[in-house]
Amino acid sequence: MKLKKLINILAIICITIFMPMLSIASETIKGKIVGFNSLTDSVKAPAGIGDSKNDLEPDIVFLITDNSHYLISNMPSEVKKIYISKSVKIIGNINDKHHFIEAEELKVKGRARFNTVWEDKEYKQQQKWVKWRDEQFRRGWTPDDAGG
Repeated sequence: MKLKKLINILAIICITIFMPMLSIASETIKGKIVGFNSLTDSVKAPAGIGDSKNDLEPDIVFLITDNSHYLISNMPSEVKKIYISKSVKIIGNINDKHHFIEAEELKVKGRARFNTVWEDKEYKQQQKWVKWRDEQFRRGWTPDDAGG
């Protein structure tokens, strides 16, 4: 009897600890990058990066094949606009309740395969460098100080 109770308690502890880990596992989904207004207002979608209608879009979203859409919370708009109207794969954490994706990687369909064009890890590293550089400039540092 005590062993059965102990097993039940251990099972509850394991579920409590490991369930959150399962829910944040990365997923890969295919879809298309589209403008939010184009999607919601049935307006003709911008044709690509050079289309001036891109500037009128409040955000760029990820549309998947079942016609549901997700905001890509951590990807810069400049990146999303480059790949508007393209078939893509996004690897990341999906929040179905609030319809957003925290992307880890963006892959764009090429001739033979999907090619990685953006990674969150690399982007965060670049942002750290930019923040450091900007701080150095605020302190009066110039490129000449680097010995170049």
